[in-house]
Amino acid sequence: MASKYLTLRLDELNSRAKEVGSMRHESQLGLTLREVRLIILIADETGININSLVENSFLERTIVSRTVTKLCQSGLVRRVVNDKDARQTQLFLTPEGVTTAQKAKKLSNEGVASMLATLTPYEREVFELSLEKVLAKVLTDLEEEKKKQKQSQNVC
Repeated sequence: MASKYLTLRLDELNSRAKEVGSMRHESQLGLTLREVRLIILIADETGININSLVENSFLERTIVSRTVTKLCQSGLVRRVVNDKDARQTQLFLTPEGVTTAQKAKKLSNEGVASMLATLTPYEREVFELSLEKVLAKVLTDLEEEKKKQKQSQNVC
């Protein structure tokens, strides 16, 4: 019965882990977890555009846009018009944003380490491998379902 309501259990794990992370980031950095997520993604891919940020953050476009605007107003992020396509803006961290991203990454890594501390090194390895395997299967299933939907739309 371990797999009963698996997605519900995964949702609970995700929600509770985000709740703990949010509390830590807000108390120590004064930022929401969404703000931290976007800052870290911008730090990891300097010059990222909004479309890529939306895709990589798994957040809705309106939330990303509003949050980026707030981060710009806070002096952590700056928008720069793309030299090759004026319709696109690129996002960069300010020096303060870089410092904040470094602190956020450290805090996030500490949180993950704390969460996984309950597992032995072997269990952690199995957990990581299992996550990769299940995610790969879900992504394959998702692509298959998209193909089926597209084919059924073309039939009409």
